[in-house]
Amino acid sequence: MANIIDYINEYGEMDFSELEFNELDALIFSQLVYIDYSNEVGDAYDEVRISLKEVNSEYRHNHTAEEIEKEISIVNRAIQLLELCAETKRFSEVKLTRFINNVDSQIDKQFSAVNFHIGDDIAVIAYKGTDTSITGVREAAMLSYMFPVPAQIEGLYYLQETAMRSGRNIIVCGHSKGGNLATFAAVNCSNSLKKKLIGVYEFDAPGFPNEFLERYDFKEIKDKIHSYIPQTSIIGCVLNHSDTLKIVKSVNANLKQHRVDSWETDGTSFVFESETDEVSKFIKGYLNGLIEELSDDELEDFFYSFFKTFEDSGINDYDSLKQMDVSHMFKLFSSYKGIDPEKRAGFMLALKSMLKDFQALLIKEKITSKLKKDKAPDEIEEETETQNTE
Repeated sequence: MANIIDYINEYGEMDFSELEFNELDALIFSQLVYIDYSNEVGDAYDEVRISLKEVNSEYRHNHTAEEIEKEISIVNRAIQLLELCAETKRFSEVKLTRFINNVDSQIDKQFSAVNFHIGDDIAVIAYKGTDTSITGVREAAMLSYMFPVPAQIEGLYYLQETAMRSGRNIIVCGHSKGGNLATFAAVNCSNSLKKKLIGVYEFDAPGFPNEFLERYDFKEIKDKIHSYIPQTSIIGCVLNHSDTLKIVKSVNANLKQHRVDSWETDGTSFVFESETDEVSKFIKGYLNGLIEELSDDELEDFFYSFFKTFEDSGINDYDSLKQMDVSHMFKLFSSYKGIDPEKRAGFMLALKSMLKDFQALLIKEKITSKLKKDKAPDEIEEETETQNTE
């Protein structure tokens, strides 16, 4: 199967005048923003621009191989992507500018973004997705009960400020929470900037409340918003998207489909599926059912208690969370004293019920997959034809 690495290898020697900007370029920029360019690129108020090739060289000079190896996986892959892009005609002369990285645990805000300037006409403004810190994950959870969240507000200010200064036509993009920030900023920016907006690209990003999708200013740019999720999307299942959402085929399973190097490509575009699978539909139903059933205050109580339990136990990032088994996680949450006992019991019951149903679904999926593998190809084709005629 082909992916964005194959795209770079095949089309890397064609600049943007020879091959126009496309969805795979947007995906690449949405990954490059995961790198911390604090030592290589000027801040949000610095107009100095530095080529991607120079940034890669400076980054390698400023960081040892051991330091790079210790980075979390998504950052490590982004660094490798930076090195690959730096050697191509297409990306090497793209200029980076106005990098920002703000994390404020006091108000649960994690925000990072950078401008990529293509030629003299286009500014691609990329927003970083959720990192592995509890602050970043908690802010993503806040989308279910608070609107807007602090990072959305800062994302809007960043777009408004940097895009006005550049005077260029604008493309905004982001992966995971970064895609949500990109769409929020584009919808809420000034009318003068909307006239310069070429497109918005969000990749497996959390959605929005329905009332946001019904707003006039959302509908005004709806045709410019390009939303993509993999067929077993989990992050992208939170809240709602417009009806133009596209489903991308991934070779990974479950949450690992959030890794965009698992997304299949064909030439200059993705390989698409007609719909999400049963696992994704199940999770979407549970998550959005929980959001609809509980009030904003109850959701805030739930997530506050959930993350406070982790922090009080010394769990501050995803890597330390991975070391804990599910049973210990339940014990921690059930013993937490900062929430009303009756509410805690209700939350525990809901979580246990969800996990039980989800486990049953996964078993069913595995059995179905095994049966399909054991069948001869002509049997599967005959069965599919029969289903289509019913």
